[in-house]
Amino acid sequence: MQTVKYFDKHLIEKAGQLYKNGKTYAEIAQFVFEKCGRRPKHGTVNSWARKKWGIRRTYFQYNKPNLFGDIQNNEDAYWLGFILADGCVRVDGDGRYRFSIRLAIKDKEHLEKFARFCDIDGNDIRVVKTSIKNFSTYLGVDYYFTNKKIVTNIMNHGIVPMKTSSQNLEINGIKPEFYKPFVRGFIDGDGYIGLRGKNARVQILCNISLEDQLLDMLNYVISENPIVTCKKSISKDGNTVSLEFSAATSRLIAKIYDNGEIALERKKKIALDILRI
Repeated sequence: MQTVKYFDKHLIEKAGQLYKNGKTYAEIAQFVFEKCGRRPKHGTVNSWARKKWGIRRTYFQYNKPNLFGDIQNNEDAYWLGFILADGCVRVDGDGRYRFSIRLAIKDKEHLEKFARFCDIDGNDIRVVKTSIKNFSTYLGVDYYFTNKKIVTNIMNHGIVPMKTSSQNLEINGIKPEFYKPFVRGFIDGDGYIGLRGKNARVQILCNISLEDQLLDMLNYVISENPIVTCKKSISKDGNTVSLEFSAATSRLIAKIYDNGEIALERKKKIALDILRI
């Protein structure tokens, strides 16, 4: 591929469409590099956004500057558990501390709840088109911000960049009284709760280094009987483990939804159906 000296205006237009479809500056830079052999800098893409694509920079007002600093209530704990499952933190090469989370379009209302919890004026969720491995696409919703203090707070609780492949994750700063909402948040993000015939079924997917810690939290929450895992499988790369629980244990786990606290409504409904059996 011949490296170009200048970026073609049609290529910049295509890059602008990618931005409007939810791609990050880094993803756009990679796209441009693959097309012309030259990678634009972050500032270059930012300039295109302002001058070529009509994007005006928005300055956010962070009304909770110490968000996730200390986990002081059930809502803090719930959303931290949800972030552990579905959120992403990273520190870019330019020193920016970024947070992002993306959900399926069916969970748009839940992400709106998270945005209200974060309470960042001027920052809204976006509907985006997401590609998956088989090149099909689906509509999703995402929410992101750049804030060193808040992202550092999240990381201090053990949620680190590249957490899925990390070999030594450990969650910090969660008091036992907040295990219940924390685990509920995690199951809402990376768990399955449902029925197999008339039997309750709960399954979670987690980083393998978190297995013992999450099981200890679940045991603390349900307390009535030792937790029973009926099926365990480890991913090919050895980074993640899937845990499926026995029907009796699944019914106990479902009890974490048996209150009026925040939860993903579609999973809460299934959990309450399980408890009626």
